[in-house]
Amino acid sequence: MDRQQFHDADLVQLHYALSSFWVRYLSSGFDPGLQAGFRGFLQGVASGEPLTADRLLENLDTDWQGLESGFFAWMHLQFLTPPHEIREESR
Repeated sequence: MDRQQFHDADLVQLHYALSSFWVRYLSSGFDPGLQAGFRGFLQGVASGEPLTADRLLENLDTDWQGLESGFFAWMHLQFLTPPHEIREESR
């Protein structure tokens, strides 16, 4: 979605919440290749490279379908851990 769609007044809170889950997934180490690719993408953006979806996918070495299926698997695991157990990334 473009910037205007993302900032739609009726959905902006949802979009920010979902975005935070995407960032957490990409940086979690659930898939080490995604973690390294995401860091590389952020380093490139910080050094002036364009912020584009194509560049993100190139850095992650995946496509939207693969990224989405991994994200759903990761999200599913986030909510299956019993509350009394400490998740590894929380330590």
